[in-house]
Amino acid sequence: MRVEKYALLMAEDLGLSAEDRQTLSIAAKLHDIGKIGIPGSILNKPEKLTEEEYRIIMQHPDKGAKILAPLKYMEAAIEVARKHHERYDGQGYLGCAREDFPVLSQILSVADAFDAMTSSRAYRGGMTVADSLNEMVRNKGTQFNPVLVDALCRVVGGNR
Repeated sequence: MRVEKYALLMAEDLGLSAEDRQTLSIAAKLHDIGKIGIPGSILNKPEKLTEEEYRIIMQHPDKGAKILAPLKYMEAAIEVARKHHERYDGQGYLGCAREDFPVLSQILSVADAFDAMTSSRAYRGGMTVADSLNEMVRNKGTQFNPVLVDALCRVVGGNR
């Protein structure tokens, strides 16, 4: 729900249509459903993942898309969720080129990364909002679309 909140705040800030916001809302709610296919021992591991464990984690967006595939009326949201771990520079889980990385997936990527940074995990505590935003700004143009990072900064922590 936090990822959805951040994504929708950004979408509103950017003036996206009601249809795009609805697609984004659905995608945000479902973006990590594929994690049900990942062993809990990996998801909750308190130390650094091995290369093999990381490879397994990287499968969750595709697993989620396969789980949701029968829901044809949600195809757009499923595709947005499937690409939420892509990167602006094309170095994400699927290695999508920028033109194959839809803006709604880019918004979800920014919202999900911010939420992950500010939330406590088994392997670390959450970062402050300010530290998280600084990290997002540091990764503008590589991991994240600069326009979207600026929107996140406006909606959660003032301009940066």
